[in-house]
Amino acid sequence: MNVAYLRTLWPTRFHGQWMEASYEPGLVSVIIPTFNRAAVLGEALESVREQTHRPIELIIVDDGSTDSTQAVIDEWRRRHSDGEALTLRVLSQKNAGAPSARNLGLGECRGEYVQFLDSDDLLHPKKLETQVRRLIADRQADFVYSGTASFTTTADWNAAPFAGLPPSGQPPLVVLLGMRGSWNTISGVYRRRACQAIGPWNEQAPILQDWDYNLRFLLGDPRVAYLSGVLSLHRWTPEGRVTTSRHGETSLRGMYVLQTAWAKWIKAAGRLDEQTAEILANLLFGVALDALLRDHVRLSREVVDSMWGLSLIPSWRRNFVVYSVLAHLPGHLGPRSARLLRRPRRSQPRPPLPVSR
Repeated sequence: MNVAYLRTLWPTRFHGQWMEASYEPGLVSVIIPTFNRAAVLGEALESVREQTHRPIELIIVDDGSTDSTQAVIDEWRRRHSDGEALTLRVLSQKNAGAPSARNLGLGECRGEYVQFLDSDDLLHPKKLETQVRRLIADRQADFVYSGTASFTTTADWNAAPFAGLPPSGQPPLVVLLGMRGSWNTISGVYRRRACQAIGPWNEQAPILQDWDYNLRFLLGDPRVAYLSGVLSLHRWTPEGRVTTSRHGETSLRGMYVLQTAWAKWIKAAGRLDEQTAEILANLLFGVALDALLRDHVRLSREVVDSMWGLSLIPSWRRNFVVYSVLAHLPGHLGPRSARLLRRPRRSQPRPPLPVSR
């Protein structure tokens, strides 16, 4: 990995300490940020306890929960902690978001390998054993991932994956930015040296923190391995997540700031080919349109004004001109007109929004 280059991309704000180079061989650090997830946290913890791999260091970072999270942790510790093979550490902080919680866990972890796990998601019992075995077999690999499927209440390990799909032959950056099956936060296991090189999660990003983290990772030219099968499950539910809404003005501005930075990084790394440039332009257009439809006119105007000269796919060039004009109409004329244009016609299906998240 290009460690020196990755160091230049580190966010400027985090806990002030970072991971030590030393580690405990074979140890997997499972880092779980949680905020008011008492109702489902126990399931996530059980999925760690059921792992066939040992040793495991389970680090829970309570991000300022106000529900019975601590009681759930205490009861689980009383019943299940098994000493040297599975240790439990609980860290607490004032509510600052999942990236901050993960950084706190990374700064404290001792494992040779790192698994991120959100507090409402699940790991297959053989996930750590299978993926660590691959990392042991391939000492050059920095990361190994497998499929991630979704569920709501009942785990289904036979479900089709929505993330962590097999390599398609497309450049990894194109897969990540185009949301074409790139891995989810929980899909893989990182070697410690990879997390050290990627640096902290971006605590100032209100959204898309996993994209930011893994884009930096890919720009460091890592060696990535893939293993077939669904080995993790992501729970689809809007309540109580550590991250924020995707459609508020703060989140949309966060997307704009991040995507602008990504374009600069990719260009500086010599990776800004025509296909990647089109994807980045479409992402920005998605932010501009989303902002306009939700009456965030000033933000929409700012984004479209920054986009002139960028490479949009042909099917969106006319739309860009139309919506950029609407963004500059006075008052609420722009948003109202945009919503009228977005209404589905009886004779035609509604065209999809461009990718904006």
